[in-house]
Amino acid sequence: MSTNLRLLLDEAVTDVLAKLISQSSAAINVEYVRQLPIRGAEDEVVMKYARQESRIVVTTETGMNHKTFPVCTHPGIIVLSGKRRHESIHAGMFHRFCSQVIERKRRML
Repeated sequence: MSTNLRLLLDEAVTDVLAKLISQSSAAINVEYVRQLPIRGAEDEVVMKYARQESRIVVTTETGMNHKTFPVCTHPGIIVLSGKRRHESIHAGMFHRFCSQVIERKRRML
């Protein structure tokens, strides 16, 4: 059984955090905006790409949220917020979140 969580890391995610997220689990498939032709694009372009590729956006930017992009108009947004938090703290939060999501998916199967 393979659970594959498809993510798009927003440009607001630092390179260090992107690496930590990418290495956090074999059950996730990560693309990083900084490595794509949409680098430097507005949030709307990033969200359009996420919709086309069926990817959940991961960001540290609190402006990219359910108010800006209403629920059910995209695969999802994960906001790792908290001012002045070290990448390792954000990575730990993300890892715990993914572990819970993957476990719930396994229980549903």
